[in-house]
Amino acid sequence: MVIEEFANMLAEHIGLEKNYDGLIDFNTDYLSGGYEKYTPEMDKYLEGVMKHTGVMFDTTYSGKAFYGMMDIIKKNGLKGNFLFWHTGGLMNMMK
Repeated sequence: MVIEEFANMLAEHIGLEKNYDGLIDFNTDYLSGGYEKYTPEMDKYLEGVMKHTGVMFDTTYSGKAFYGMMDIIKKNGLKGNFLFWHTGGLMNMMK
C-alpha cells in the first residue's frame, strides 16, 4: 500500500525504527453519504474545533477525516499522542 510505503520511508528518513506494514487502517465510516455531504453533528463539532483552535476544517475532506479520527479515539478510549496530517481543503470553505 502506498501510504504504508511512504510511512516507512519517512520513519527511515527521520531515524525511527518502525515498520508500518499492516498498521494503517483505511476507515470509510465517516464519509456521510459522499462528496460534500456531512452530518449536523460533524458540522457542530468542527465549528467548535475551529473556534477553539483557529485551525480551519472543511466538511468535504479534512473535516471528515479529523472528525472520524477524534470519534475513533473517543469511542475506543485511546490514549497517547496522535498525529493528524491536515492536507488542506480550505478552497471548499470559500464557496
